[in-house]
Amino acid sequence: MNKKDPYLNFFIERYQEAYMNEITAFVEAIVNKTPPTVNFEDGRKALVLAETAFKSIASGKMETID
Repeated sequence: MNKKDPYLNFFIERYQEAYMNEITAFVEAIVNKTPPTVNFEDGRKALVLAETAFKSIASGKMETID
């Protein structure tokens, strides 16, 4: 995406390339019987980050991530 591209409000359209890369990597892992590019720990870290962001919004303060 560059400055000339229009801003897309719809989430799927806005991140279409990222979704396609994710699906492609998932299918390739299945077909090639290789580990996925992301794992449980990656998902856990994303969840911790999201929960901490919500906590920060609710408290109005900066929160630390352990």
